[in-house]
Amino acid sequence: MITENFPDGASLTQHYEGTSYIGRAKKAVDDGLRDLQRERMHRKMHNQTKSRELSRLYWSCEHDRHWVAYTPVTGYVCFPAERDGWLKRRPLPEFNAAALREIPSKLAFNTGFPVA
Repeated sequence: MITENFPDGASLTQHYEGTSYIGRAKKAVDDGLRDLQRERMHRKMHNQTKSRELSRLYWSCEHDRHWVAYTPVTGYVCFPAERDGWLKRRPLPEFNAAALREIPSKLAFNTGFPVA
């Protein structure tokens, strides 16, 4: 007989007393799902951190009153330098790389840019 005690002080037989096999199996599945959710959340947070590390903000003389940004998710985009301008972003398929100057992302603090 196993005499291992659980954190609440109950023994193994007391812990599962009155619980059917189906109830124990359901608990195991629930625990497995909880672990899977925890792992997915950790992976999502890691990807967001990685994305933020790779995100860049640029100023361009060719795009007056706009910021140019690069993120791994969106690629190069142009968005207005105004409050919530990130919501109005549009793809920037062609641009002059020589005209871009990287700037600190905190300059776009009220635009909704993910890193700011």
